[in-house]
Amino acid sequence: MAAEAETPVATLFREWERLRQVARAHYLAKEDDEFERAHDARWAHEQILIHVPSQCERDLLLKILAWTDYGETDLEAERDNSHLSTIWAEARAMDAA
Repeated sequence: MAAEAETPVATLFREWERLRQVARAHYLAKEDDEFERAHDARWAHEQILIHVPSQCERDLLLKILAWTDYGETDLEAERDNSHLSTIWAEARAMDAA
Protein backbone atom coordinates (compact mmCIF):
# COMPACT_ATOMS: atom_id res chain seq x y z
CA MET A 1 0.00 0.00 0.00
CA ALA A 2 1.40 3.38 -0.98
CA ALA A 3 1.82 6.05 1.67
CA GLU A 4 -0.84 8.72 1.58
CA ALA A 5 0.26 12.19 0.57
CA GLU A 6 0.37 14.68 3.40
CA THR A 7 -2.58 17.05 3.42
CA PRO A 8 -2.11 20.83 3.41
CA VAL A 9 -3.44 20.93 6.99
CA ALA A 10 -0.90 18.31 8.12
CA THR A 11 1.92 20.28 6.49
CA LEU A 12 0.79 23.47 8.19
CA PHE A 13 0.43 21.61 11.49
CA ARG A 14 4.04 20.41 11.31
CA GLU A 15 5.15 24.04 10.83
CA TRP A 16 2.87 25.11 13.70
CA GLU A 17 4.56 22.53 15.93
CA ARG A 18 7.97 23.91 14.97
CA LEU A 19 6.84 27.46 15.78
CA ARG A 20 5.38 26.23 19.06
CA GLN A 21 8.73 24.70 20.05
CA VAL A 22 10.59 27.91 19.17
CA ALA A 23 8.21 29.99 21.30
CA ARG A 24 8.46 27.51 24.17
CA ALA A 25 12.27 27.61 24.11
CA HIS A 26 12.26 31.41 24.33
CA TYR A 27 9.68 31.27 27.13
CA LEU A 28 11.72 28.79 29.16
CA ALA A 29 14.87 30.87 28.60
CA LYS A 30 12.98 33.95 29.85
CA GLU A 31 13.72 35.75 26.58
CA ASP A 32 10.64 37.95 26.66
CA ASP A 33 11.09 39.89 23.41
CA GLU A 34 12.01 36.78 21.44
CA PHE A 35 9.10 34.88 23.00
CA GLU A 36 6.63 37.61 22.01
CA ARG A 37 7.88 37.57 18.41
CA ALA A 38 7.76 33.77 18.26
CA HIS A 39 4.32 33.69 19.86
CA ASP A 40 3.03 36.27 17.37
CA ALA A 41 4.44 34.20 14.48
CA ARG A 42 2.75 31.07 15.83
CA TRP A 43 -0.56 32.93 16.28
CA ALA A 44 -0.45 34.25 12.70
CA HIS A 45 0.27 30.73 11.46
CA GLU A 46 -2.60 29.30 13.54
CA GLN A 47 -5.02 31.67 11.89
CA ILE A 48 -3.94 30.41 8.46
CA LEU A 49 -4.07 26.76 9.54
CA ILE A 50 -7.56 27.04 10.98
CA HIS A 51 -9.06 28.27 7.70
CA VAL A 52 -7.53 25.69 5.35
CA PRO A 53 -10.22 23.14 4.45
CA SER A 54 -9.85 19.76 6.14
CA GLN A 55 -9.59 16.81 3.78
CA CYS A 56 -10.20 14.18 6.46
CA GLU A 57 -11.07 13.74 10.12
CA ARG A 58 -7.39 13.81 11.10
CA ASP A 59 -7.08 17.31 9.65
CA LEU A 60 -9.90 18.51 11.87
CA LEU A 61 -8.22 16.95 14.90
CA LEU A 62 -4.90 18.57 14.03
CA LYS A 63 -6.62 21.95 13.85
CA ILE A 64 -8.18 21.40 17.27
CA LEU A 65 -4.82 20.34 18.72
CA ALA A 66 -3.17 23.47 17.37
CA TRP A 67 -5.96 25.86 18.35
CA THR A 68 -6.10 24.51 21.92
CA ASP A 69 -2.32 24.05 22.23
CA TYR A 70 -2.81 20.33 22.86
CA GLY A 71 -5.74 20.95 25.20
CA GLU A 72 -4.08 23.67 27.27
CA THR A 73 -6.64 26.27 26.20
CA ASP A 74 -10.33 26.28 25.33
CA LEU A 75 -12.08 25.54 22.07
CA GLU A 76 -14.57 28.38 22.03
CA ALA A 77 -18.06 28.47 20.59
CA GLU A 78 -18.37 29.77 17.05
CA ARG A 79 -20.36 32.77 18.29
CA ASP A 80 -17.47 33.69 20.62
CA ASN A 81 -14.64 33.40 18.11
CA SER A 82 -15.16 33.95 14.40
CA HIS A 83 -11.87 32.19 13.59
CA LEU A 84 -13.54 28.92 14.54
CA SER A 85 -16.37 29.04 12.01
CA THR A 86 -14.41 26.72 9.70
CA ILE A 87 -13.80 24.12 12.42
CA TRP A 88 -17.41 24.07 13.54
CA ALA A 89 -18.74 23.93 9.97
CA GLU A 90 -16.42 21.02 9.20
CA ALA A 91 -17.43 19.18 12.38
CA ARG A 92 -21.12 19.60 11.55
CA ALA A 93 -20.53 18.37 7.99
CA MET A 94 -18.67 15.29 9.24
CA ASP A 95 -21.46 14.56 11.69
CA ALA A 96 -24.04 14.79 8.90
CA ALA A 97 -22.11 12.44 6.59
